[in-house]
Amino acid sequence: MEIIPTKKTYRPYNSFLFIKSGKAKPYAEVEKIYVNASKTSQRIYTAHTNDSTVFKNIEYDAYIKFSNGTKEYLMTRKDKKKLLSALEELSQALKIPVSDNT
Repeated sequence: MEIIPTKKTYRPYNSFLFIKSGKAKPYAEVEKIYVNASKTSQRIYTAHTNDSTVFKNIEYDAYIKFSNGTKEYLMTRKDKKKLLSALEELSQALKIPVSDNT
């Protein structure tokens, strides 16, 4: 996601071999930036036996909500402090605090 506050546009994009593809969309205002927690589990099988182990984690997802109701995904981190520090620059540029819903 690329946000340009001076032009009031955002661009959700896909990146392949450092080439970004996606169209810029205008927005009127950013309503909020928020963080949600989600539980994830991953089942890993060993190479030599038929046993498996399940690893359960909590991941933190960041989203941005615009005034027209559109919600866009920003990023995910396993460490909440690292996620909040990564969102700090965006929060200051848009002059909006980050809401922690966890």
